[in-house]
Amino acid sequence: MDKKNKYWQLFLSTFKLSACTFGGGFVIIPLMRERFVKELRWIEEEEMLDLTAIAQSSPGSIAINASILVGYHVAGIPGALITVVGAALPPLIIISILSGVPLQQVCEYGDGRYAGRCGGGCL
Repeated sequence: MDKKNKYWQLFLSTFKLSACTFGGGFVIIPLMRERFVKELRWIEEEEMLDLTAIAQSSPGSIAINASILVGYHVAGIPGALITVVGAALPPLIIISILSGVPLQQVCEYGDGRYAGRCGGGCL
């Protein structure tokens, strides 16, 4: 597999995993194992366990840390940069879209009595 295809595969894999994962960083680890160990066979089972342990012990989000470590293990520094962008982009897109929705529209329910409570909670 050439470098360009491997980089694209890394990006798409982490992007899809991050976009479809809800429930915290620990949810993405088994999905990464499925993708990178079982499907693509880029990482051995023991290596994935080691990368998970390092990601857990490092400060920051475990999903981002694991993505960086997997990307670095597979394709060096460019791989780490590609996977961190792939993992961080879906939440960034979702938050950007939601932040464009006026707070009044999000919080109004029925007669609008909850709008004040919702706005106060955001400040």
